[in-house]
Amino acid sequence: MISRAFHFESCPETLEALRVSVPSDINNKEALFDALEVLLDFPGYFGRNWDALEELLTDLSWLTAKVVILEHVALPQLPEKELKIYLQILGTSVLSWRLEDNHCLWVYFAEADKVEVEKLCKIENSQGSQKFLGHKLQ
Repeated sequence: MISRAFHFESCPETLEALRVSVPSDINNKEALFDALEVLLDFPGYFGRNWDALEELLTDLSWLTAKVVILEHVALPQLPEKELKIYLQILGTSVLSWRLEDNHCLWVYFAEADKVEVEKLCKIENSQGSQKFLGHKLQ
């Protein structure tokens, strides 16, 4: 379910976490890559494409903080296709981490964006059942 991947509330103050706020005025993927590269201090090998972003968000080994929080006060103003890709990458990255891993990623969105995020993340398959990032919704 969506609640497994994203939180829709104000991000709590967590002392032992790297907490970054993704700017809401981002309007293209290049600006998104620029912002995340700076905010998360991406290694120099970041390829500035969707695959490279997903690779780094499921790695995080260059960071000393165990918990990494990406906070979105508002959704980035990306074109819908790019926003869907971004949300898919965030969701699969969050769901890839396990408790025993060295790092974990938490993603927060404003409560006001919950319906829009849910709508963008739902994919209907040929049988009409809905999935969220490949996970069947219950």
